[in-house]
Amino acid sequence: MYITSFRLQNFCRLRQIEVRIPHRSQKGWHVIIGDNASGKSSILKGIASALINRPDFPALRINSDIFVRSGEKNADVIVMTAPDNDYDEVKTGKRRPGLFGAFFNKELALSLFAFSGQLKSDHEEVSDNFLLVPNLVKVNEQSRFNESIDDIPDVCAKELRLSYCHGWFSASYGPFRRLTGGNPQWQDLSNVAPRAAAHITLFDESAALTDVLDWLNDLDRRQLKEQSRRKPGDPEPESARIFNGVRHFINHSELLPGGVQFIEVNLDGVPVFCDANDHEVTVTQLSDGFRSILSVAFDLVRQLIRVYGLDKVFPPGKSDITSFPLPGVVLIDEVDAHLHPTWQTRIGQWFTTHFPEMQFIVTTHSPLICRACEQGTIWRLSPPRGEGGIEQITGAEKDRLVYGNVLDAYETQAFGAHMSRGEEGRQAQQEYLDLYYKRLYDVPMNEKEKARLEQLEAVFHSHVAIDED
Repeated sequence: MYITSFRLQNFCRLRQIEVRIPHRSQKGWHVIIGDNASGKSSILKGIASALINRPDFPALRINSDIFVRSGEKNADVIVMTAPDNDYDEVKTGKRRPGLFGAFFNKELALSLFAFSGQLKSDHEEVSDNFLLVPNLVKVNEQSRFNESIDDIPDVCAKELRLSYCHGWFSASYGPFRRLTGGNPQWQDLSNVAPRAAAHITLFDESAALTDVLDWLNDLDRRQLKEQSRRKPGDPEPESARIFNGVRHFINHSELLPGGVQFIEVNLDGVPVFCDANDHEVTVTQLSDGFRSILSVAFDLVRQLIRVYGLDKVFPPGKSDITSFPLPGVVLIDEVDAHLHPTWQTRIGQWFTTHFPEMQFIVTTHSPLICRACEQGTIWRLSPPRGEGGIEQITGAEKDRLVYGNVLDAYETQAFGAHMSRGEEGRQAQQEYLDLYYKRLYDVPMNEKEKARLEQLEAVFHSHVAIDED
């Protein structure tokens, strides 16, 4: 499954957001940038709400009022997807575009729908161009919701509601990606509502990915017991296939810098790592950056096994898996959080290399995250004081973000029109320009001025300083 387009209307602070992702760019790395409070996280939450859908979404225990824009009665999210014919199935056996929707109303109950098929309006199929329809209404039994929407067009479902069978993979990760702690109320969510559990950290910052540590601990315990009972000629136990496969993936995919390796799970049930100097540390002793990325990597593999099955993720007889060519949608909020700039530069390439069929939609405040968007897209949200519009960054401006250095990226103004120096920096820049032009026009300078010019030349590039003047 890949998202082909989505629309959010009156969702959180956003008046209306419409995004269409070109067919050739659907899988890969898609970045949303914008100021603080511009609505980046809201977009991901809206998409995730529709993708989780029923029956799992109510398990998140969210008051739908918080998603309705101030001064409005209703909010809606429509997500159009293209299924992967090899993996995404419905109980009817037909593979058609998947339409996911979430409607929020301050007076009526939350309404969710998902169906496989196409829309038609005035007897003409809309399909992938559904965003051209003035209003989209839900297609389910709670038709009373339609009474609160004006000017409803003749829109109806051509196919039956989508009932999940296999595939339709999606997962989300919020800015706080922790492996320990967390609110105990979400402890059993994976058993009760697995689709919702795959997105929980996006909706609740108190949630942690503690299931990952429980999963690794259980795998280690089981594989040790099963290996002790294994007879010659017996196939490798499933628990060992998963545990050894995950360890090989982490250690041979070049995810962790500094030669850090995943060794084992200790007697306390905590993963242990070893650095290039053979110093052993537990996962809880690693830096926030390490834990943030490890939590996503571990959990993605776990979720892939849940949705696609073990044989699709770690095929029997293959012990050297370092990439997972399985489709789906992954949302990551503030993917740059806690990462060193050198890690930010390559994290997108790492995800798209080792999950080559996935569609990643991420938010960031760092231009370095855009490096992986060569085949993907970059979207810029308007500032918070506006209506919450969005535009795609293309052409030379996108090329600067993808191929240029940090200065090139900031010169695009994609991260704001006022990325200027501080007051002290402007004063030093002006001093540099004064001395630069003195030398250029052979104006006599004393030794102190010459020394100062040499010092400032080490700070400023002459063309940058002059261009900014």
